[in-house]
Parts: sequence; structure tokens; C-alpha cells
Amino acid sequence: MKLLNKKGFILVETLIVTIFVATLFILVYQNIVPSIGQYEALATYDDIDSVYASNLYKQLLIRYANNDYIDDYLQSRSYLNISDCTNSDIYMNSDYCVALKESLGILEDDFIFLIDYNQLEQFRNEVKTDDFFDSGRLSNFRNYMNTIPDKDSFYDENDSNQTLVGKYRLFITRTIVNADQSTSLRYANLVIYDGKYPRYTMGEEIKFNPGDRERTFYVLKNSSSFEKTVTLILAENMGTNTFFSDSAGAPNLVLSSLKSSTDSWINVTPLTARDTYTINDYTISYNGYRSRLLEPLDLYTILGQTIEEDYFQQKVLFSIPIVDEKLQYLFTNLGETDGYWMANMAFDNPEMAWTVQKNLISPAFINDTNPNPSQFVDPEIRNRYQKFGIRPVIVVEKEKLSR
Repeated sequence: MKLLNKKGFILVETLIVTIFVATLFILVYQNIVPSIGQYEALATYDDIDSVYASNLYKQLLIRYANNDYIDDYLQSRSYLNISDCTNSDIYMNSDYCVALKESLGILEDDFIFLIDYNQLEQFRNEVKTDDFFDSGRLSNFRNYMNTIPDKDSFYDENDSNQTLVGKYRLFITRTIVNADQSTSLRYANLVIYDGKYPRYTMGEEIKFNPGDRERTFYVLKNSSSFEKTVTLILAENMGTNTFFSDSAGAPNLVLSSLKSSTDSWINVTPLTARDTYTINDYTISYNGYRSRLLEPLDLYTILGQTIEEDYFQQKVLFSIPIVDEKLQYLFTNLGETDGYWMANMAFDNPEMAWTVQKNLISPAFINDTNPNPSQFVDPEIRNRYQKFGIRPVIVVEKEKLSR
């Protein structure tokens, strides 16, 4: 009887151990095997050889790429396919490009993409929605995009002085031959930097010579360390006693004065066909200009929640008083009765346009069909009939400025 009990105990003990070991194997299988698969998948992302290949290709772009074309293309698109070495718009040396691709294992039907450094999210969205990025040699590219951080590890936009600035992100696909002669894809990306930029703060005074003489400007809006340019507004009026228009509907007289006053300026970023401003029933095209007028969007940026976007669209005329000390640069060198024109007409009133006056943003009459302002005793009414000057707003590359 005792022997039977002992055998039964051993059987139960064996069963318990077997169940425990089986459970352990199941847990290992469920957790370790998928991890191995994930590791094998991640091994195709940013492996050492591919990162090295990306770095060599980066050097090619720095030396032989047409950056003006690339910058212009990426202004309106999320990415540029630079896989074709024979594209003379992109490459100034196709032979070197072909030789480098061959040495790096980047085949004819592999891909090389370039995006603006700050447009990663836009590119991600396009990869998610465009089936082009989910087939063939890009069949796993969507998953790869999920592994890429928003900011490069060397990037610090909070640096109080200056920091490395990302210009582009380079993506490459490579085809490698395995030991069994099968082929596998590899993906890698690398940031291409474009120097170091200082930070500029709204209202900061800047001395800058646009070609005629050294002038005083003010920083119109904050420009962080990852921005290549800074937007400035002149600290004095030009084209004084300029009427906004000789007819309702467009600021033609002001624009003519703006263009003639700044047409010879150098070291400023020329405006292009993309630089337009639309308000009510007219559109200003700044194509070919070297400066522009102050716009409501500038004020929204400056004033934050103080004014709303629809303020300039109201039918009731009003003035916005500016009492914030940090915004007084908008009114530097303005007297009690003068000011300068903005870009926009008063809504639903073809006779008036917006101006910046002494601590006020308010409308004024636009043309010389109005009576002589001196006949008005009330200074508030008299000011509405004044002729105003212009204050050019310009964009300058930071490397052309010095503190």
C-alpha cells in the first residue's frame, strides 16, 4: 500500500514539473521569438554599413548638388527623389554620383530621397498615404519611418546662443547580397547640417548696410537657432508723404515707392512669385521686389492673443492701441501726425487703408482726392487725412549680419 502511494506521488510530481516546463516554453516562445523577429527586422534599419554609405552620399551632395534647385523644389513638396544621377538639375557631376552608388551597393532601382529637415512630419504623412511607399523596394519603408525621431540627437533648438542646424534629411535604400546569394534591403537616414545660426529676438536692434548706407532695423519676429534667415523692419520711414493708391482697390502708389526705394538693396533675400499677399479683392505680388509691406499676419505673430485675425475684416473702423513696451520698435521715429502704410485696405471701405501711427494701428484715407488735412481742427480727424511713408520689411540671411 505504501509503495502504491509513493508511485502516485511521483506521477503527480512528474505531471506538475511537465506542466511547468511546458508553460515556460510557451512563454519563451510567445515573448522571445517575436523579439527575435523584430530584432531581425530592425537590423535592416540604419545598420553600420548603410549609415556609412549615407555619410559618403552626404559628402557628394555637399560638393556636387545644386542646392538652389533643391531648396526651391522643397518649398512646395515634401520630398525630392534624387536617385537619378543623370538629372542635371540636381547633380553637377553625374559620373561621381554613378561611381559612388555602385561602390555603395545602391542599385539602379533603389531609392534616395531628400527632404527639408523641418518637414519630417509632412513626409511621414505622405509615406502613410501614398501606396508608392508600400511596394517593391519600399515595402517596409513605412515601418522604418516610425523608428525615426523628430529631432536629431545632436540638435538642440533651445540652445541660448547657437547650435547645429539641420538643413536636409537624406534617406537611402541599399540592396545587399546574402551568403545564400539572396538579396535583402537596407534603409538608412542621415541629417545634413548647414552651419550654425544665432538666435534673434523680436524688437532687437540691428545695424545693417543694404548697399547704400548703414541703417537701423529691428527684428520683426523671433528667429530661433534652426532658422537660416531673420525678418527685419526698417526703423525709419522711406518715401514719406506717399499715398496708398490713386484709385480704390490696390496699393499701387505705395508699392511703386517701395520698389523704387529698395530696388538697389543688396544682401537681402529677393522675393519671388510665391511671395504674395491677398486681402479682400486684390492680391499683391512681390515677385522681383527686395522688400514688402507690414501685413496683418506680422501683427498676429507679434501681438499673440491681443487681436484676432478677423479684426482687420470688420466693417466698423477702429484703432488698436499698442502699450506693450517690447513692441515700441514698431513706432520708433514716428511723430504725433505721421506714420507708415500697411499692406491692406480697410474692409468694405475702398477709401481707407491701414497704417501704423503713434502707438496706434488705424486706418487712413488712401489718395489725393481728399481735402487738405490742415483745415481740420480736430487732430484725430486731421490724422486720418495725412499722407504716410513706408517701412520696408526685408529677409536677410543671418550669416550676412553681425552684432
